Amino acid sequence: MAGFTGNNGDLRHVLEARFNRAYRRRVGKGREWSVIALSDETGIDQRTIREYMNDRTLPNLDKFLAIARVLGADFLNEVLEGAGFEGARDGGDADENPHIAGASVSALMLQMHVALSDGKYDASEKRETLELARRSANALMSFIAGLEMAIGGEHA
Repeated sequence: MAGFTGNNGDLRHVLEARFNRAYRRRVGKGREWSVIALSDETGIDQRTIREYMNDRTLPNLDKFLAIARVLGADFLNEVLEGAGFEGARDGGDADENPHIAGASVSALMLQMHVALSDGKYDASEKRETLELARRSANALMSFIAGLEMAIGGEHA
């Protein structure tokens, strides 16, 4: 989520608001997920989980995807509908999920757009892009594996 910057500032604010609303509805005292349970499931420390509840910070892409995997398709749909995505559904680890793959690739493309917008591509921007590109590649490989399983093999 933190990667949504640049000319897409309106989209960033929409996604931030949708994340905050969807997250607070599901996480906290008396909600479906406690801070401790969500922390245990995602590997995100409890303090950070609380900071998301209090609008102090937003998750990076890795943490957002970890949270989305735990909170499920309804959560993911509620957040990403603001960016035109819809129809995510819960599935197994090997299931193809075009929404997670699409969100990952979109974040990479947006990061590259912002990095190149000033006409320079410095070392820190390259490091950030490389890190995000690796995560996107992993999401795409999972997506491809899921597609292959869904259609019955690599050459089906």
